Formats: sequence, C-alpha cells, structure tokens
Amino acid sequence: MRETAEGAVSASVRLTQLFESDRGRIQRVGRRAISALQVYEELRLHPILSLSGANERTGLTFRTAAATMELLIELGIVREITGQRRNRFFAYDAYLSILSEGTEPL
Repeated sequence: MRETAEGAVSASVRLTQLFESDRGRIQRVGRRAISALQVYEELRLHPILSLSGANERTGLTFRTAAATMELLIELGIVREITGQRRNRFFAYDAYLSILSEGTEPL
C-alpha cells in the first residue's frame, strides 16, 4: 500500500511539473497563446481530444481550434493519432504516459 501511495505522489508531482512546463512553453508563443491555452486546458481534462471536441468545448472556431492543435504539435505537446484528414484525434502523450505508468503488463 505504501508503494502505491508513493507512486501516486510521484505521479502527481511529475504531472504538476509537466503542466507548468507546457503552460510556460505555450505562453511564450505570443498572441496565439490565448487560444492555445484554452485548448491546452481542455487537453488536461480530456487527454485524447478531437478537433470538433476542442471547437465545442472552447467555443473557438473550428479553424482556430485546428490551427491551435497544429501549434501544440509544433511545440511537442500533442500528437495526432488517427492519420486521417478528417475526424482527427490528438493525444497529450506525456500526460497519458505518466498516468499509465505501472499499468504495463509484466
């Protein structure tokens, strides 16, 4: 039980560091940061997110949501996971990686 608790604390600390680091990188992109931070906050709640989901949840236009996702890809924060031109989904890989640690089969 102690090992599980220590793992949870470690994951929590690393997530906090990840969120602060990624937020800082986004804030340095200038005026595009406003939209990017809106989408980023949704990715923190939903680490796998579609463009239409980003559009609906943030109130940004679809075009702005798409451009923002491209920016987040350039920053290395998200990755497109469908390989399609339409109905694309994006994953916040570093976040998912921390969440899934210790769940890999032996």
